[in-house]
Amino acid sequence: MSAPTTVERRPRPSGRAPVPTLRILWSGERDGRLRVLRSGELAVGREPEGERVLELADDPLLSRTHAVLTRRGDQVRVTDRGSRNGSWLNGERLLPDTPTPLMDGAVLRLGDSLFLYRLEPAGVEDAAVDGLVGVSPAIRALRADLARIGPTPASVVLLGASGTGKGVAARALHELSARAGRFVSVNCAAIPAQLAESHLFGHKAGAFTGASAAAPGVFRDADGGSLFLDEIGDLPLPLQPKLLHAVEEGGVVPVGASRPVSVDVRLVVATSVDLEQAVTDGRFRGDLYTRLAELVLRLPPLAERAEDVLPLLAHFAPELPPLTPDLAEALVLHGWPFNVRELNKVATELRIRGAGRAELDVDLVRDRLDLAPPIANVSAGAAGDSTQEPRRGPPDRAELERLLAEHGGVVADVARATGRSRKQVYRWLRDHGLDPSAWR
Repeated sequence: MSAPTTVERRPRPSGRAPVPTLRILWSGERDGRLRVLRSGELAVGREPEGERVLELADDPLLSRTHAVLTRRGDQVRVTDRGSRNGSWLNGERLLPDTPTPLMDGAVLRLGDSLFLYRLEPAGVEDAAVDGLVGVSPAIRALRADLARIGPTPASVVLLGASGTGKGVAARALHELSARAGRFVSVNCAAIPAQLAESHLFGHKAGAFTGASAAAPGVFRDADGGSLFLDEIGDLPLPLQPKLLHAVEEGGVVPVGASRPVSVDVRLVVATSVDLEQAVTDGRFRGDLYTRLAELVLRLPPLAERAEDVLPLLAHFAPELPPLTPDLAEALVLHGWPFNVRELNKVATELRIRGAGRAELDVDLVRDRLDLAPPIANVSAGAAGDSTQEPRRGPPDRAELERLLAEHGGVVADVARATGRSRKQVYRWLRDHGLDPSAWR
């Protein structure tokens, strides 16, 4: 089996080192400004002092010089400068005057402002693609790939977990193709096995019991356009050689017919399972996978796209009242195991529960985000106060490295595998001096 061309979800290496950046996610409202962190210090606060400063005068909870980010070589550390209201890294309070290293994807809260530290890959392209919202490097690279691939006739396999937007990407490929025919979408997992052949290729009248009239099937419905076969890994094995024949010959044989009918279809398929492993296990034909996978696109999970959470929320529910900083932080730090689809449901709940409110607080969706109940009457003034989540014993460094390798450096996946929170995993990483981006 010849290897398909795989287009990774992250930008391909350009030979240049990634650039440390700080993005303002929230400061009274959704922001998005990006600041490149140059060598030396950047002071952040309401009226910060220093050679280079990031001034956020409208955040009353910021101290004058609240915190300092220091870059030395390719390392960036954050230091709370004894601020009145404290500094928080991935939901955990920092000790004052204690430099703490930042890792790619770290979320900082200073006062009521949220920031994301990102090692921005050099040379990331972007393109205008409807429906794919976000500013993260991963989503920008995906949009660029879709714009590049869309006008070609190549068949495409979309890989990604449930809810990452494979259907949106498939429709974008069709829109970018300028094909005159329809975009037809089929969920292979929802087709009864005994009707799958007829559903795909059509049938003649009387071909089987109940076939009182002829039906064209989805291939002919998509003639001149694009056919999207979602969950292709669930296609019955006996039907796979017939699909291969249809793709290679440009024609289908309806059930009950003896002659093929020509079709001109651009095929896009998607799956949340490992098709290469399915080939190895004998559950999916290798020759069919090779033919379908002229190009492979991997869609990133939302857990890797923290900077896209608030823009996506605004996309799904543009009329929402303002969020409190606590809600904005909770949304950004949530692990999003069900990806963009889950965020859409949260947007719906906020819209319904928050109707008529002046602002939306985290209590509206506390249960959905699996947050602990608030702790009342606890002062936030002392570092290491009782609002901090209790520390758990860190794992062995070798075990943590194994988990990072197994999960491609995705902290959210490591958290799920260990049954711990992302905040806890970030603590372990910091304790061992490990950067998860080295495993990506």
